[in-house]
Amino acid sequence: AGPWTAAMREVEDIARSSWMRAMPADSGQSRAKITTAMQSKPVPMWVRVKTTATRSSRKHRNYRYPNRQEYDPRSRNKGRLTRSIEGSVGRVQGALDRAARAIEDKWRA
Repeated sequence: AGPWTAAMREVEDIARSSWMRAMPADSGQSRAKITTAMQSKPVPMWVRVKTTATRSSRKHRNYRYPNRQEYDPRSRNKGRLTRSIEGSVGRVQGALDRAARAIEDKWRA
């Protein structure tokens, strides 16, 4: 479980940094509210990255601003966060491959 958990923590860091780079930084609120979570089991199977930023204007109070950025066809940033995660797949695969090798080495020893 040790190498796998370490790899999942690395995946969590990769995803967070990917989102931080891709997030539009008009006010900085969206970047500041990016959070990550990893499944709390001995062998975690998922990592979650999300942001809880909301718009603060009177008309759009509590509207989840990142949803508009990511999914609204009129947004100039449409798909930006998804593309950033897709661009990180190689780094994630490398982290998981290193964990697999470490686990194999433990089994062989």
